Amino acid sequence: MRICSLLPGATEVVAALGLADDLVGISHECDYPPEVRHKPVLVHAAIDPEHTSGFDIDRQVRATLEAAQPLYTLDIVRFAQAQPDLVITQDLCHVCAVTPDQLQHAIGALPTPPRVLSLNPGNLDETVMDVERIGEATGRAALARALAAQLRARLQSIRARLASVRPRPRVVCLEWLAPLYVAGHWVPEMVACAGGDDVLGVAGEASAPVTWEQVLAAAPEVLLLMPCGFTVSRTLRELDRLSCDSIWPGWQNLPAVRDGHVFAVDASAYFSRPGPRLVDGVELLAALLHPSLFGGVTPSEACRVNLNVTKRSGSNFYYSFLFLPPARRDAMYAVYAFCREVDSVVDDAPPGSDPREQLQRWRDELNAAYLGIATFPVTISLAEHVRRLEIPQKLFEDLLAGVEMDLTTRRYATFDDLRLYCYRVASVVGLICLKVFGTRTPLASEYAINLGIAFQLTNILRDLGADAERGRIYLPQEDLTRFGYRDQDLLTRT
Repeated sequence: MRICSLLPGATEVVAALGLADDLVGISHECDYPPEVRHKPVLVHAAIDPEHTSGFDIDRQVRATLEAAQPLYTLDIVRFAQAQPDLVITQDLCHVCAVTPDQLQHAIGALPTPPRVLSLNPGNLDETVMDVERIGEATGRAALARALAAQLRARLQSIRARLASVRPRPRVVCLEWLAPLYVAGHWVPEMVACAGGDDVLGVAGEASAPVTWEQVLAAAPEVLLLMPCGFTVSRTLRELDRLSCDSIWPGWQNLPAVRDGHVFAVDASAYFSRPGPRLVDGVELLAALLHPSLFGGVTPSEACRVNLNVTKRSGSNFYYSFLFLPPARRDAMYAVYAFCREVDSVVDDAPPGSDPREQLQRWRDELNAAYLGIATFPVTISLAEHVRRLEIPQKLFEDLLAGVEMDLTTRRYATFDDLRLYCYRVASVVGLICLKVFGTRTPLASEYAINLGIAFQLTNILRDLGADAERGRIYLPQEDLTRFGYRDQDLLTRT
């Protein structure tokens, strides 16, 4: 059979049914599994989503539709050369694929019209049923039924595991950032299946525009950033263009932001495309919404978003590197993402998790990044820049060791002991920055080390009372003894 699949989710099903070799044409978005990527691409987009801001994408989409122009073009010549027996398409979203009129025009030019299977799923059950429909159309009905049964069993397992879990966190899923849209269709159902309450999205309905005031009023405890069709790294680049505090007043007051429960997820793989991997998306959501039940580690398909680089460095240098040249800015953003993930291991550890285990996982992943086999989105991005800029691995290892000191060390006997902590959690960030910025003098390293220590000492003095209440007293014991200052004095803020 000669199959043209113009729908990424359908392409995944075709491949899962063992028919990848029968594909004679795919859309520009069909990139999974990897073995389909060499297939002839029959659809071309009018807008480049990789190098265009979200705001400009929205503007260009509106302008194109108002001008009655297509957002996607079907390659008529290649389509005719493919001579398909079966064409799989969709009629759910005309912003996502070629229009039915374009397809019918192309089919009309063929000597023998192929069968057309148009998919229009609006929820998880219909998405799984489409697996069976594709199986029927391709002569793989038994295999498709078995695959559908596996998907249903996985969903039921998640539902059963979370059926009695309370409370269910309030969740907002942003499907576009500028302007704001909340996700619809199957996403609210995915959230519910994963033990959450989507407080703005409506299951079975299209994604919908919302105001920032509505998001504030919803007071989400978990905020998921899933711009349609974006990967995690693409979403992080989009955030790089935005100043959340200025375009979203009160951003820092959202419960999700205060508690460190803002995540960028791989929408392209697990949320935007109706296909088998929506079930992976449900499993991903369950791990994010109920980490204590699922290992307590942020899944590699998501990235925690925190606009402060690290709590320990106390720095707002995120805003300063917005003005760097693109290559250096991207490197700084990768460093920033790694720092915030590592920082959250201790400060934002969910109940029941083991921070030491998570830190070891990050050590392993850091080593994988330097070997070129990273698996987390954060370290995949980081790997490219550490190779290009020759950033020593030891600097990142020192940072991890500094974070671990907050688990193993509650008191510091001498200033030299405290200095080592300050060096690891703050100075090494400065030394990494120097590798990104470039330097003209060997004295720059000494300046970075001293500045980092000064910054961290300032943070320690600022947070003396709060840290003491958590059982951490950073002031050297030799200095407290010399000045006759007791721990109790610190706890009572005397």
